[in-house]
Amino acid sequence: MQQIVELSQNFCFNIIHENNINNMLKNHNVGRYMTKEILDVVDTAVKIGLGAIITGIITFAVNSKNHKHEKNKYLLEHKIQTIETCAEKMDEYFDALQRLLSKISAIVRRMNDAGIALNEISNSRKKQIKERDKILVESWSTKNYAVSRFRMLRAKNIVQAMHASKKLQKAIRDKAIFGNELPSYEECKRMRSELNKIRGNVHEEIALFYANESA
Repeated sequence: MQQIVELSQNFCFNIIHENNINNMLKNHNVGRYMTKEILDVVDTAVKIGLGAIITGIITFAVNSKNHKHEKNKYLLEHKIQTIETCAEKMDEYFDALQRLLSKISAIVRRMNDAGIALNEISNSRKKQIKERDKILVESWSTKNYAVSRFRMLRAKNIVQAMHASKKLQKAIRDKAIFGNELPSYEECKRMRSELNKIRGNVHEEIALFYANESA
């Protein structure tokens, strides 16, 4: 702010006080007759005008700075809100995938305990699995929304971490939904472990991105 004042004083005073007054005196040929009192009056008037100019420049600079600050503040708040919303939508998808896998695991364990082969799936059990799969399919729109927003925010690490869930989801649905045999209980355990790892990686990348943006 002090620099603005000094620059304004130097620029405006040199132009208005020196050049303009000297030109006025020269043009009207009254310089040699003007008394000290009249010069003081003119000088005072120029200084008053200079003060108004400086005040205007300072006011403009302050207002511009405040406007930029408010704009940056709004953009940051909007970005943080978007990150938080997308994180919640990601969890909706992971929850749906987790519930599907849990249902499959529970059914497989009961079939193992009863000595039933994993390719002999009853209609009631198929129905239970498909109900969970329907919830998963409905969550795809929320997941896709979150991924698209993270792409807009250029959060490449989050998008890459999320991409790993596609392969796991396909492996689960290929067997439990489209196949004729459920995965073994050991496969279900491995899939749960992989899902927890993917989810943890996504959460970690979101947390890092959030921290960088809000810093």
